[in-house]
Amino acid sequence: MKRAVVNFARPVVVASWPAIEAGARALSRMNRVSGEIVQVSDRLTDEHVAALEMLPSPPGCTRGTYLTLLKDTEYQKRHVLVRRADEPVALLSLRRRKSFWEPVTQQCLPGFIAPAEDEQALKAALKYSGLEVAVSSGLASSAASLEPSVQYGYDVYGVRLDADYEAHWSLNKRRCRNSIQKARRKCKQFDVVVDGPDDLEWGLAAWRDMWKDDPEAEVCAYPDRLNFWRALRDAPPAGRDQLGLRTLCVRDGDRIVACVIFLSCGDKLMWQSTSRSFDYDAYGVGTYALDRAIEWAREQGFKLVDLAGGGGFKADWAPVIGQRYGAEFRPAPIDFMRRIRPIYS
Repeated sequence: MKRAVVNFARPVVVASWPAIEAGARALSRMNRVSGEIVQVSDRLTDEHVAALEMLPSPPGCTRGTYLTLLKDTEYQKRHVLVRRADEPVALLSLRRRKSFWEPVTQQCLPGFIAPAEDEQALKAALKYSGLEVAVSSGLASSAASLEPSVQYGYDVYGVRLDADYEAHWSLNKRRCRNSIQKARRKCKQFDVVVDGPDDLEWGLAAWRDMWKDDPEAEVCAYPDRLNFWRALRDAPPAGRDQLGLRTLCVRDGDRIVACVIFLSCGDKLMWQSTSRSFDYDAYGVGTYALDRAIEWAREQGFKLVDLAGGGGFKADWAPVIGQRYGAEFRPAPIDFMRRIRPIYS
């Protein structure tokens, strides 16, 4: 009976969603944070840029590089500025997904939500914006102190390069081992290029085209990924605690047929995407690209290739190395209605 009621009510709730969101924003304006003012804007302004300069620098990149994530794209954005005693203490920038908002750092700058003076300021930005904000991945367990409406953990997979990582393929995932060996045989005539000048653009465009019809609308991050990662790629050489952009492409002559994109930091590579030309699926070029990237990383002295979460092929390639978390922050009216309309619907 309960399921029947939910199924009956869902179309009404979906159609009413803009009004539900408007009500949540209005309710949030009625709330007051002691000594703090929360301002929500649809446009990036000079005030936001000035606030960014006064806030702690984002991890792994300069403020100038981070600013590329805040700039307007074809996807809707909002900026939540928190002030305390007339001084900026948090700047939460969001992009619109299908029926919620996510930090512009999602899918671009791992493990970071927004620059803030302290936890209380970030909590105020998330709680009093009047918006539903989903941080789907990359958080530490300490995110619970931000008081999300929902928090969940997931397994993270990683290739430890100072160990016999191929033993995992042989002993635990024979299908993976066979796929890698087959790809090596079929792709041995192809060239492998690291950090080629057009690799990022090709890899991201292929990723966008591969997922353009995905119902969760992840590709809304495409322009931010392109802008931010270009800025990382083109920045002067940075210290070991700074992020870098690394790519590895498989080429058939002048044609790119597969590309792996990583962020680097210290002795760790963080996998971001693998994309391929479907014309070369019979060769296993995507498998070959990741295989060659792991071998290249070992040769360069990296200690870990972090494949993040999600299971699937990642569980075939590597063991679990830990847990990370996702969190959702919802105004009360939206939190109630999510019982009828799930977040990814």
